[in-house]
Amino acid sequence: MAAASAVSTDELATGPAPLAARARLLHLLGAWTLLWLGNPGVTAPGLAVTCASLGWIWLAWGTLAPTRPGKAGWRGARLWIDWLAAAVGLSAQCFWSTKVLWLTLLAVAIVPGLYYALAAATARLLATRCSAGLAFAAAFASFEVLRTQLEPPFAFGWMRVAHHYAGPDGWLAPVQVLGAAGAGFLLLLGAGGLAQAWRGRVAAATRTPGLVLAGVGWGAWVLAGLGATTIETRVAGRALLVQPAFEQRRKMNPLSAREMFGESLQLTRAGLEHHGPVDLVAWGETMLPYLLAEPELEAAVAGGARAPDWARYQPRPEDLRTLRENEDAILGVLQSQAGALLPPGVVFVAGVEQLCLRDAAVRRSNSIVAWKNGQRVGQASKRHLVPGAESLAGLERIELVRAGALALAGYLPDLVPDVGAGLIDLPLEAGVVRASATVCFDNSFEDVYVAATRAGAELHLVASNEAWYEESFEYDQMLAFSRVAAVETGRAMVRATNSGLTALVRPDGQAEVLRVGGRDRMVAGSLAVDLPVPLQKEQRTLYLRLREGILLSLVLAPWLLFLLPLAAQAVLRRRRD
Repeated sequence: MAAASAVSTDELATGPAPLAARARLLHLLGAWTLLWLGNPGVTAPGLAVTCASLGWIWLAWGTLAPTRPGKAGWRGARLWIDWLAAAVGLSAQCFWSTKVLWLTLLAVAIVPGLYYALAAATARLLATRCSAGLAFAAAFASFEVLRTQLEPPFAFGWMRVAHHYAGPDGWLAPVQVLGAAGAGFLLLLGAGGLAQAWRGRVAAATRTPGLVLAGVGWGAWVLAGLGATTIETRVAGRALLVQPAFEQRRKMNPLSAREMFGESLQLTRAGLEHHGPVDLVAWGETMLPYLLAEPELEAAVAGGARAPDWARYQPRPEDLRTLRENEDAILGVLQSQAGALLPPGVVFVAGVEQLCLRDAAVRRSNSIVAWKNGQRVGQASKRHLVPGAESLAGLERIELVRAGALALAGYLPDLVPDVGAGLIDLPLEAGVVRASATVCFDNSFEDVYVAATRAGAELHLVASNEAWYEESFEYDQMLAFSRVAAVETGRAMVRATNSGLTALVRPDGQAEVLRVGGRDRMVAGSLAVDLPVPLQKEQRTLYLRLREGILLSLVLAPWLLFLLPLAAQAVLRRRRD
């Protein structure tokens, strides 16, 4: 087929003249500027989609454009140009992180930027053997999946192609059919096809196949959207989501704990009085501002379990008894004693920091816990820890590294990830609802929600603290992640945050966001929502059904997609030989 034919040197010669290194860098920086404007929250939703689409086309053109040899005939500088442009572009997309520490931009530039540089190099390699547009789509989609599958500090789930299209309602329908990876591949195929036509505008041999590829990519994306179905739901209960809008400096100050707890109680009381009876009250990440401990830890420590010598806490049995008494006192105010804030039978969910037992050692986790009538009914912990902020990938064992972390951040990033299923069975009055329980950074990854849904989750719950980033567009990015996850899995997403965006995201991606005085971030208030769960517990989106079958395992499975460039290269080389 002409669309899959190789692009020869002669054909490239009839296209645009080779770019000098400086010109190529400027083109790539222009593309990344458009991709930054295509971020949710930076521009209006419709304009963001337009900027993102044009940005991917321009990036494909700049990636695939021939480069003029240097004085020594060396083209290796292309890799560094790709990395530099991606580092600048990704740093702009994550510029809100400077509100925590400027050094974080260095980490964003080095690791995620390298993924894009390697994707560009792979695309150019494949373009010598197959259609340039297809090479671009396969390489960039594959490396996008790869960066979401690895473990920290090399994992980077932030801002995939599909997330740029999470602003306007209705644009995420293809994600329900193909997932973020498949829908992103089709969008990249459309962009790559137009870039191929653009660079081959003089030669019909490359222009026409490029237009065909663009039509196939975007046409398939539209058809996939038409194949989406409505997830039938029922109301399983009513929830009150409380957002206190504490500034991060207050959360980091232990002296503010009692004061913040009192303000959260008052805000919850006001929400109950305003909205009426509810079945569930949800607070955000670490909004219970006291250290807790898993119930089984007390006996383990009494039996000799210890924390590592370098750990921040080395609790004694009497310390754990004190933590248990503190938890009982807190729950007395909330649920169990006479005159408690919450009526009997109401489930209370909150993010907490707690000591836990991992591999027979006492460690610390960022968790979400559910209580009813003063008793724990479920818990889960964060699966994806923030590199450098919550985990140092083992480097925290080194004294010099610990000292540096304490000097820069004021705390030790020594948390451990959850090893369980991340599911909590919420005993609501109308029946038990199985929910996935996730924390903050988990929201940017697909695996936790896909795995939980396949394990029977009817609802997704994320407790988040976005106060670090004040009123930046990081909030809008987080909501985009929630919308994509809800559409992929066909499950509603409840977002309980410290500062925003607190919201209910329905299975079709539409969001009901807390607003106070027309503002949706850094505002104190509460949002009451009905909890939609699937009418049939076993109901699955087409994407999830495909993931469970052999078709997606062979073609679209995220853990295999990154192998496509290597497989394509091997097949093409074998044909040539």
